[in-house]
Amino acid sequence: GQALAIDSQGNIYLAGRATSTKLPVKNALQPALAGGGQDAFIAKYTADYQLAYATYFGGISGTDNVSAIAIGPDDSLYLTGENMSPALSTENAYIKLPVSYSSYLAKLSPEGDKVSYFTYLGWRAGYTKAQSLAVDGAGRAYVGGNTTSKQLPTTENAIQKQYAGGMRDGFLLRMNPEGSALEHLTYLGGSFSGPYDPDETINALKVDHHGHVYVAGLTNSKDFPGQQRSLQPEYGGDYDAYLLRLDPDGQRIIYSSFWGGGKRDVAVAVALGPGENATVVGESYSSDLPLSKTALQTKLGSLNDAFVTQICDPWPYASIGGTIGLSYVRGGKLPEVDLEALSGCSVKFEATSPEADATWLTVASDALSLPMKLKFSVNPEGLEPGEYSAKVRITVPAAFEKVLEIPVVLTVTDPPPPAEDSNTPARIEASVIKR
Repeated sequence: GQALAIDSQGNIYLAGRATSTKLPVKNALQPALAGGGQDAFIAKYTADYQLAYATYFGGISGTDNVSAIAIGPDDSLYLTGENMSPALSTENAYIKLPVSYSSYLAKLSPEGDKVSYFTYLGWRAGYTKAQSLAVDGAGRAYVGGNTTSKQLPTTENAIQKQYAGGMRDGFLLRMNPEGSALEHLTYLGGSFSGPYDPDETINALKVDHHGHVYVAGLTNSKDFPGQQRSLQPEYGGDYDAYLLRLDPDGQRIIYSSFWGGGKRDVAVAVALGPGENATVVGESYSSDLPLSKTALQTKLGSLNDAFVTQICDPWPYASIGGTIGLSYVRGGKLPEVDLEALSGCSVKFEATSPEADATWLTVASDALSLPMKLKFSVNPEGLEPGEYSAKVRITVPAAFEKVLEIPVVLTVTDPPPPAEDSNTPARIEASVIKR
């Protein structure tokens, strides 16, 4: 088996490649090896470990396999890998015929009895190897891997539109929910052309519930994209693992960091949570990895060891594209608001009070919650009608951005004149507003 996934009902999916003609198929979409010498296989087990279905998946020629699988929001199964067999694409497929050495992206029904779509992934003048897969809440598939083709039809908003050089570059794409068109396609690589193969590849992908894309793999390019915001901005050795995070539109690198020592290091998997922190797992030949002070194992045990690292990059929900806005009508009820203020780490941080002259604002943190929550309270004593501004600073040790700022604006107004036949009720407003 090459890939494992679990759906919302606890069903377990196992996929890989097979040359055997004697797999124990059951309720099979394809009950026999198709004739190419090697096909992919897919097996689904129920939550109590009973076989629900097992099937071959491939074509009549070449070598077909599965590199990665993912579960969609409706428990459909998505799979990607290499495929050299023709005549597998569905009617509205993005690419209907294999080109050179191709890969593919497919979606199966939750019962495994129907191919919802199958599209080839490959471009001229090179080969394309799909190695990683993720699916967002809208059913859009993200595929990453490496390519030697210099003819990828990168999209207008791509962060890297051209092949950067070397033996090959990584690629990252987002497919629409129907499998019929690309929404995003970009190269991801640097210019190094050295003795190690490959230059770049994308081994792991994850998408959080905000749509941010986390990309992990290996590189031996010193000019790998996006090192302006990085925990380790300098390339370490023969080749390094990396972790990169993109905004939901795929147009901006939020952070990109090497992670490695003087020899060979590669990231093979990434997971999210709690608090949407990113945990990277991989393999290392380096004796000088940038370990934490609390590392369980501080020395390389043999020629190569596994590693696990957790990347901390908190960011304030409230200040993304806006400001915390508070409104107070004098004599009315005091405004206060609880906000899930931070995401990105599973540890607590210090939230400092605002500037000394902003005595009207008090900030308290919830010591028991993750992601971290903040309570903003107002002391109206001495406040005249007008607008008051402050910034709350949060100190985050050992993170990409060590000091975060959350802007807060309080608007104070006098109550309207009372109506002759009624009393004016007190009003309270607290919101995140665009500014």
